[in-house]
Amino acid sequence: MAKELNQKANLIIANLHNLNDYDRDLKLIDYSGNIIQITIDSSPKIAANEMFKTSKKLRQKAANIEIQKENLITKLEFLNSLKNAINASNDANEIEILSPKKQAQKSEAKFNDLVENFYINGYKISLGKSQKGNEFLLKNAKKDDFWFHLKDRASTHVIVKSNKLNLSEEITLFAAKLCVQFSTKSSGSYEVDYTKRQNVKIQNGAFVNYVNYKTIVIKI
Repeated sequence: MAKELNQKANLIIANLHNLNDYDRDLKLIDYSGNIIQITIDSSPKIAANEMFKTSKKLRQKAANIEIQKENLITKLEFLNSLKNAINASNDANEIEILSPKKQAQKSEAKFNDLVENFYINGYKISLGKSQKGNEFLLKNAKKDDFWFHLKDRASTHVIVKSNKLNLSEEITLFAAKLCVQFSTKSSGSYEVDYTKRQNVKIQNGAFVNYVNYKTIVIKI
């Protein structure tokens, strides 16, 4: 509809020199030689401008709908991954950690669409729900926080807030497992690289280079 209105408006503008202000039923020849009939309620120039405005509004509306659609798809994919992670766990404590909480902390509520936070043994583990979420985590993590990512493939980014402490084997394993569970739907064996945030250099958006890392293997 937006494209059609824009084409009609352009056709009217291209033929303004042949039209009168009082013309309302227009028969114009388009760029392919076809006769196009256009009925308008005002002068051709005013009608064309209104068509341009309406076309722009429709394009913006369509773009907003597409953004909303992408956001809903991202949320659905995250919830499916969360459900699968909960279903795959046989540990009651882990299930409790993964289970959605009724109310997020107020300070974190505005970031709910970007990241998900989990709390285990005093540690806060955050994962990006989307590309923007990954970028948010990279930009806001402190240098001593730990960063997790699947080796040599696209994945969600996971940040463990360290409070300048070393990570225990339990926390490392849990964070790496989250990284895998929210990055792939396929079972198998996966390598997860992790290092301190200070060793991760942002290249573009959520694309990074990193050094001084360790690797852990996770099977799901």
